[in-house]
Order: sequence, then C-alpha cells, then structure tokens
Amino acid sequence: MPFFHHIIIYNENVLLICNLYYIHNSYIHGLLFIHLNYNCALSESMFD
Repeated sequence: MPFFHHIIIYNENVLLICNLYYIHNSYIHGLLFIHLNYNCALSESMFD
C-alpha cells in the first residue's frame, strides 16, 4: 500500500494507475480501494 501510494503521488498517469489497481484488487480489498480512491482524488487535484 505505501509503495503504491508513492507511485500514485509522483506518477503523471495517475488515473491509469488507479484504474489498474482497481481492476486488480477491488474484489479483494473493498475498503482498501476506497482509501486508494481517496488518494487518487487527492493526487489528481495536485496535477490540476
């Protein structure tokens, strides 16, 4: 989780990474994805 968090914060393709993570893990860790999705929203706003 921390590893992915850093990728999401610093990578330009924020939404792509978020979507790939969702496809891979949403059926395993629903609550964790909610947390990740929150981080994605924060990261996306950083690039605006």
